[in-house]
Amino acid sequence: MKIGWKRGSRVSQPAQDVGEQLLEIYRKEGVLRPERVREIAKRKKRSPLGKCYNWDKDAAADAHWLERSYYILRSLIYYPESEEEDEEAEGLRMFVVVESFTPIEDDIEDGVEYEVDTAYEFVEDAMADPEKRTSVLNRALKELRAFRKKYKDLKELAGVFEAMDEI
Repeated sequence: MKIGWKRGSRVSQPAQDVGEQLLEIYRKEGVLRPERVREIAKRKKRSPLGKCYNWDKDAAADAHWLERSYYILRSLIYYPESEEEDEEAEGLRMFVVVESFTPIEDDIEDGVEYEVDTAYEFVEDAMADPEKRTSVLNRALKELRAFRKKYKDLKELAGVFEAMDEI
């Protein structure tokens, strides 16, 4: 079986080796749980799986805190004034990701290269600015395509995919 990393993954170890090690654990134990995967990786730090982790505690703590910041930004919701009194209101996502592109090199032969800056902005501010709104909508469409790719084999979602095609 050929094994690879999903596009955009940031893991430096060979996917084939890590995947085979995880498959071996799965076949032995019947399931995989993140806690158990971490436990095995920690016990076998020189294994393909173990090398996927940063075992430097300070660096790992900093990475965890950074991930926590992302989580907080993704998790906050707010209630517009029209919904503040509604006990059943679900609220709206408070911050959204906005990408901006800054040209860094203008080479006539190769075209323009851009530096991408990704930041979170208050959703109302982002949606009020035409460029930022486009960025948010493009990201949403990209996530929809990723959802479709991930679940394309589930026939039960055919109607959802048809609705997505209308966008």
